[in-house]
Amino acid sequence: MIGFRQLGLALLVPFVLGASASSYSLQLNGQPLPGSPLSDAWVPVWRLWSLGVSLRIEPKANRVPIEDGTFIPVRWQGVSATIPIDQLPRLGIEVETLPEGYSLHKVMAEPQQWRVESEGDVCRFVWETDRPVTWRIKEAGRHVIVELGGAGGAWPATTAGSSVIKQITLTSTQPGMLVMDIERRYPTPLRLNSDGRHFSLELERFYARETTTDLPQGMQYTCHQSASETGPLVWHKLFLPSASAYKLTTLIAQKQGGRFARFPVSRLASDAGAVVAVNAGYFSMKEDYPIGLLMQGGKVLTSPIYNRTFLALPQQGKPFISQTQLSVDVLAASGQSAEVDWFNFPRQRNSLAVYTERFGLQTGTVMDGACWEVAVDADGRVEAEADHNLPIPLNGFVIAAQGPSVTWLRSQFPVGALAALRPKVDQIWPGLNEAIAGGPTLVRGGQVALTAVEEKFAADITQGRAPRTAIGIGAGGDLTLLVVDGRDTGHSMGMTLTELAAQFMAFGTPEAMNLDGGGSSTMVINGRVVNRPSDGHERLVSTGLGILIPKGAVAAGRQAQ
Repeated sequence: MIGFRQLGLALLVPFVLGASASSYSLQLNGQPLPGSPLSDAWVPVWRLWSLGVSLRIEPKANRVPIEDGTFIPVRWQGVSATIPIDQLPRLGIEVETLPEGYSLHKVMAEPQQWRVESEGDVCRFVWETDRPVTWRIKEAGRHVIVELGGAGGAWPATTAGSSVIKQITLTSTQPGMLVMDIERRYPTPLRLNSDGRHFSLELERFYARETTTDLPQGMQYTCHQSASETGPLVWHKLFLPSASAYKLTTLIAQKQGGRFARFPVSRLASDAGAVVAVNAGYFSMKEDYPIGLLMQGGKVLTSPIYNRTFLALPQQGKPFISQTQLSVDVLAASGQSAEVDWFNFPRQRNSLAVYTERFGLQTGTVMDGACWEVAVDADGRVEAEADHNLPIPLNGFVIAAQGPSVTWLRSQFPVGALAALRPKVDQIWPGLNEAIAGGPTLVRGGQVALTAVEEKFAADITQGRAPRTAIGIGAGGDLTLLVVDGRDTGHSMGMTLTELAAQFMAFGTPEAMNLDGGGSSTMVINGRVVNRPSDGHERLVSTGLGILIPKGAVAAGRQAQ
């Protein structure tokens, strides 16, 4: 338990005052207490309760706890207990020696000094009392609670803080007990030095510490905590060596029937049997579909947008980061083809789009000038046509045109005609099995190369500090997944894109790209969310990246500092 703190060395044997200590009597605040003789200058503990001193006695140890691991010796006489008089000042009790005995007085210490100062990397809260007090300290999140026993008088109620201390509030929970609530702006390492009268609470303004956990197959998880002029920062890194038998793969949330959905990252990991998972691409929070290039099993599931950066996972060879606007071609029996502008993405004006059953039950298009759609069944034959909102055939697709491409679509694909899709991405990167878009690029060729403007990202992504998720690729193909906590001034401020790129440079990672961030940023290891999502809980996301566990592997690690 935490009790009152011992301010000096306890006497382990009783001492004798006068010729016959047993003849001495005890007074409380000048009033004699009949029937309470002292024995070798030890005072009955129960008498201290009359002075408002509360002690917990440990019978087996025959001593009273003052602070963790520190005790005042207690003598037991049947069911009564006594405590050495010389220990009483530590409990805020003044002992007056009288010819006929002792007189005890509860004394309230008052402040002599009171200040907050900053020096170098340390913020220091200093106070001094006119006489010794007992104390105990505990942490509760951002709050440091210091309890002072035997304190009273003219203490301030609230004190303004500093760059680390937000404010200091003082309350009295009972007579002689003062409670200091020191609220930090963010959790920071601290230490309290005291001799019972002089107190110095030191809080580190700037610090950095990391804890690393080894996982199977050479993987390592590192949690970084630091503070600087910009505030606190927490990030989580998962390193996957290229020699590992584990495999990085795309995770896609889908409803029954294969339609796009949104799930927490922890569910994406659980469904795939992944030991590690993070959120990945951008998505529509209203309609659930991913935004940007998405490939799985060699098939394009959604089309690129604004030539944004994507992560490629070839079936053979090392992962790589690139950019593309290519999607798929629509092929007609005549040999003619046309490039698709949007794949499983809402059709825009003057464009050609393709929808599969992943998008939904129907295309959801509306009449917007010249429009035309044809539905292609699982055998690749046009089975229906209409001017908008066609049902999407099972294992088939719908080609939807608006504007100039309508004439070509109607001439090439009447009902009964054959139609096929040909991925164009595969023509440039043969054997590309999986791909997932994010962006912007952070590092290219070992140099910072932010492409936020070219990729038309909005200010909510490009400006300011925020939670971030990113991935880097080492020269030998090793992978680094990074999740940065943010939007929490008491925990982590987050990173700018420039700071994120600099962090990958510090890792020595020559290629890196940003992924979806903000409230989506989540890292799950062995089924547990290890970071602190800024929404206060996991956000539902449409895609993720997961590290698959080989059959029979045990996902357990040992911690190393």
